[in-house]
Amino acid sequence: MGRLRAARSWLTQGLRRLRDSVDAIVEAGLAATVAWLLGVHLVGNDRPFFAPAAALIVLGVTRGQRIRRALDIWVGVAVGVLTADVIARAAGPTSVWSVVAVTVLTLSVAAFLGGGVILMVQGAVSAIYVAVTTPTDGSLVPARFFDALVGGAVAIAVNQLPLRADPLTELADESSPVFERLADVLDSVAAALKAEDHDAARQALDDARNVDPAVAAFHDAVAVAEESARLTILRRRRPPSLAAYSEAATKMDYAVRNVRVLARSAAMLLRLGGPVSPTLVDATSQLAEAVRALGGYLTALVGEQAGAHRDRSTRTRARTTALQVESARADAHRSAMRAVRLAAQALSPEQTLPAVMIVGQVRSAAVDLLLGMGLEFDEVMHATDEALGFATDDT
Repeated sequence: MGRLRAARSWLTQGLRRLRDSVDAIVEAGLAATVAWLLGVHLVGNDRPFFAPAAALIVLGVTRGQRIRRALDIWVGVAVGVLTADVIARAAGPTSVWSVVAVTVLTLSVAAFLGGGVILMVQGAVSAIYVAVTTPTDGSLVPARFFDALVGGAVAIAVNQLPLRADPLTELADESSPVFERLADVLDSVAAALKAEDHDAARQALDDARNVDPAVAAFHDAVAVAEESARLTILRRRRPPSLAAYSEAATKMDYAVRNVRVLARSAAMLLRLGGPVSPTLVDATSQLAEAVRALGGYLTALVGEQAGAHRDRSTRTRARTTALQVESARADAHRSAMRAVRLAAQALSPEQTLPAVMIVGQVRSAAVDLLLGMGLEFDEVMHATDEALGFATDDT
């Protein structure tokens, strides 16, 4: 019975992995086929092995990556093939000196071209493979070089076809860990303050420091989505604006830093044994809700744009989705402002410096979140100043 359950689990997981890989399989099959046909009919090579090979190499390594990385792989493969053909013709395809010369010369050319590690390694591997396993064709300019160029170009073109999910949808999936992890940190800080647990506050501070890689991945995902949207030319509509995510990525970077200072201040407050105001705990918890609400707003925005493309004729559904976006945005705004108001209630003459710092960081992080949802700077500053009770009179 246990083996049957294990086999069923293995089969289910395998089918899930296969389903997740369908897009990649279709892209690879299309790229290999087109590269072969172009190698035969455009380059004039009866057996253009390196056209589909280069296409699969470039596509496999660069799927979902930035165009510079794809170009590095493409140039690396082409340079490696050309160098190997030239060296193999002079020194023989299976000699030790050909392997040494191919490796050194390919790496040198890649370095001269200003390529990174990817270009250098991929070029050297391709060159060694060509030099050792296949004879030269005797032509002045080897056809395999053009096969590699064609295959790489096909891979980059296929990588931009709308066969995969919308780049904004993929971005939403990549960015969600930032919001969840930062909100979890704030929940942990609030729990530590409520329990007056210094060790828990220190752990929350360590967790806050570990959010940085997720923020970096968020920025990378924004860059990839923007590039994909610019280069994808076969969509029936203009790609959705990525301004909201780009702005949110920048402001979330600032918010993470402010939350890190908040966690450090909480640890200091508990270490000094200062009084912990219940409203300070509530303000931190509310800030966590604001972070989650901002992530929900951005996800809803993606859903609205995707729905507008699929259901243009369904006005009722589009109107419902728009209302959901506005509701999510209002939730994020309301939670951020409530966090500031609660923090303001914790201010009192007897509060220690760490407690005052927590109030300040709640306000600073809330400002970042409000700016991240597209509000104007002056509007945000005026609203948060007023919530803290020291707004200036504009009259």
